[in-house]
Amino acid sequence: GGADERRTGASRGGVDEADEMDEQLLQEFVEEGDDVEERRRPRAGSRAEAAADGPVLTSATINLIKFIGKYIEMMSILQPIAFDVFVEVTHLFEYYVYAMILFFGHFEEPEEVEEEESMRSKLAQSFLRGFKQVDTPEKEEVNKDDPKYWLKLIPDAPLRRLLLRIEDTLIVKADETENKGFALPRPHLSDMVELGTKEGMYGIPERAVAMESLVFLVDTLQQVKPHIQRMIPKQHVEQLERFFQESVLPARDMRRYVYLSSAIRLVDLSKVPKEIEKAKWDIKELGVDTSPYVDSMTREMKTFVKRMEVVAQKTVIPAHELDAMKRRVVELAMEKILEGFGRVTKCSPEGRTQMSLDSQSFKSALERLTEMRPLPKAQLVENYIKAFYSQEDELLRWILDYQEQYTVQQLMGLVSVTAPMMPKKAREQLWSTVEAVCANKKRGEQQ
Repeated sequence: GGADERRTGASRGGVDEADEMDEQLLQEFVEEGDDVEERRRPRAGSRAEAAADGPVLTSATINLIKFIGKYIEMMSILQPIAFDVFVEVTHLFEYYVYAMILFFGHFEEPEEVEEEESMRSKLAQSFLRGFKQVDTPEKEEVNKDDPKYWLKLIPDAPLRRLLLRIEDTLIVKADETENKGFALPRPHLSDMVELGTKEGMYGIPERAVAMESLVFLVDTLQQVKPHIQRMIPKQHVEQLERFFQESVLPARDMRRYVYLSSAIRLVDLSKVPKEIEKAKWDIKELGVDTSPYVDSMTREMKTFVKRMEVVAQKTVIPAHELDAMKRRVVELAMEKILEGFGRVTKCSPEGRTQMSLDSQSFKSALERLTEMRPLPKAQLVENYIKAFYSQEDELLRWILDYQEQYTVQQLMGLVSVTAPMMPKKAREQLWSTVEAVCANKKRGEQQ
């Protein structure tokens, strides 16, 4: 008992309360604009190094593993009801998984992007009005705090299906009258746990211990699977396999989802598309400096790199997951640039050259900051800028070839800039093609 408790994330040696973030590191985490060359490197004795000595677990995970061990012991003693006991193990595991996503995987949504119609030329506006009448259903009122709403937004399909199934079958709601059979109330996280503040690193240390505990539990179940399989009747082996395929394996992917969702909270690029949209792109002469948004993005990415170094030092997140977090934020930066370029309604050849110079300047700065080559999604930005130079037939082929890699807004933005300079027949053919492509993409998004 005592030995187990000493291995929890709250009390094990090397990762104890005395190792909480000191004031200097906290200041480094929240301040912006410091020289990236002077940023601090992880020191010896950090949480990540301590985690290498053994698993960092929550006491809840240790208790759950103990309970599962007792259930497995019951299965070996009570062979006639071994499968019934195993079913209760699945309930324990799935309820734990549901609590983990509810406590540590729920993030506030970013502010909604303003209506695209305000960012379009008259030609694009005309098309979008007709497009929306046909394809866009009326918006339904939704409760964004309802788990069923935000669980549907999880991009990982197997994980999303698992969590929605648990929500529907295992969780009893306060206003529910229908008898589900075995069901449990929705768990609640203590109000004392604060996960949303910058000073608390947006709860990343707590989320990390929770996710590493979950992964340890999943790996433990994988190890005892052969033992469980020997104890249950052969006619139920298929159900055992289904549990591991549809519940255990997808649960492991929650770690990556939570870490990537945490990473994008460490950087604020929300204003970038608007800054790009407001910039003057129908210029006659090329300037000597990059656009202001490049400087603001570079400063923000410097701050992000510093914050990630603090995260690496003060959490138990594995190195490969830290790399994935950095990669996701670089992708986000490229996505924001593309979103901004997709809002541009007037652009001269000199403006396109300015876009290219801006892109190359930011790419060079990002390579120095992240030591990442090639930069993810940088090629998408480059290809998009090059498309502005395409002739009518080339642009048609480009849209058909790259339609899956760009959003409806980006395709519409590209066409709204280039179409007015084309002959009428070519312009009509281009709009017809992009209308079909966008309508198809829109239907796919709604399914």
